[in-house]
Amino acid sequence: MQATGAYKVLVTGATGFLGLNLLDCLTKQPDCKVIASVQATNPDLQARFPSVTFRSLDICNSAKLDEILGEQSPNWVINAAAYGVTPEDRDVSKAYRINLDAPVQMMRLARHHGVEHFVQLGTCSEYGAVSGAIAEG
Repeated sequence: MQATGAYKVLVTGATGFLGLNLLDCLTKQPDCKVIASVQATNPDLQARFPSVTFRSLDICNSAKLDEILGEQSPNWVINAAAYGVTPEDRDVSKAYRINLDAPVQMMRLARHHGVEHFVQLGTCSEYGAVSGAIAEG
């Protein structure tokens, strides 16, 4: 991520594998203010990343997301939140809400609030146990 001047990044899914690695990388960038959404307050996470502003958010809660985007005014939103990355995650309707409906609404709200860049992340674990190359499409 290259930018000129200061920028703000909202990271959702900040307690997952991708989210934690993003926080680690982004907090080392000069002129980068990081806002991270978490489902519950975590003192250990706050101690590990003292420069990060943590906000409680269920990404399916559009009103709360709208509030955070309005208050924080990020230039970037990186959605690392996901459902279905562990074998126990098998609720199909929850997967649709978190992996499809919420990101679509998030993009709409981001555009409404003037967010310049929206990044949607995913992992290969969404495909399950596969040997060899994964066929796309």
